[in-house]
Amino acid sequence: MKIRLLAPDSKLVNLAILKIAQYHINKSDDVAWYEHIFDYENTDILYISKIFTFSNDVIYLPNNAKIYKGGTGYNLTTNLPDEIENITNIENAYELLYPKEDYSIMFTTRGCVRNCKFCVVPKKEGLTHTVPMVSLNPNGKHIELLDNNFFSSSNWESRLNKLKSLDQPINFNTGIDIRTLTKKQAKSLETSKIKAIHIAWDNLEDEDQVFTGIERLIKYVSPNKITCYVLVGFEQPEIIESDIYRVMKLHSYKITPFAMGYIDFDNKNHKRTRSVRDFQRWVNRHIFKTVVFGQYNK
Repeated sequence: MKIRLLAPDSKLVNLAILKIAQYHINKSDDVAWYEHIFDYENTDILYISKIFTFSNDVIYLPNNAKIYKGGTGYNLTTNLPDEIENITNIENAYELLYPKEDYSIMFTTRGCVRNCKFCVVPKKEGLTHTVPMVSLNPNGKHIELLDNNFFSSSNWESRLNKLKSLDQPINFNTGIDIRTLTKKQAKSLETSKIKAIHIAWDNLEDEDQVFTGIERLIKYVSPNKITCYVLVGFEQPEIIESDIYRVMKLHSYKITPFAMGYIDFDNKNHKRTRSVRDFQRWVNRHIFKTVVFGQYNK
């Protein structure tokens, strides 16, 4: 069978696509990325994985093919079949689809114990639960760890030891909950190969908890390896002084702020305001280091 794949808005390696590809590789099917010019007439199955509701959908779909769509960009309920989801050895799929990528995608847990109003993770994945680790990219030099709340499960220590045994630098890409980070958890990171750690400061009222955790973390991890996601545009659509305050306080600790504009996955027509978009550029391009927001946003 001729199997074709699309991940139109994935900036990182797409794990669902890797597992789908590996499943069909194991069946000796013809597997590749979809190219409309060459694949329009004779594709048997097309899989499309989309992350964001506002991303443009694929216009030119293959004629007479079965088309399967999944990911949060389409809905929160579609899951891979067990025979695909349970695949853990995906080395062949890496080499076929992502031969130039130098990192591995990894989950050790899915879900989250929090129930933040702005986040779709609990709706899609439920509470934190352990999942099997997949094989590394044969060409990978570091690991992009995508656990939504790594330390929220009681078996965090055994999972961290498994990651350490892989002997590659780790980027805690989607964040650890800095508000609940214990001294033991912070110290455990001292002996890990850390490429980067991402934390989040979503609400001003969490300031004391956030900086208690930060003070613990920077005893064992250099601040220049820490990035903090700063949610904006959720409780109200325009930038306010507390948004600027969060960015500048993080900067004073030598932690890199990263402004995250709120995404409403239930509203395909949702758009960020101009001030939010300007703020994201001001922060994420590090313009805040040289120009105050009031001048930049004129």
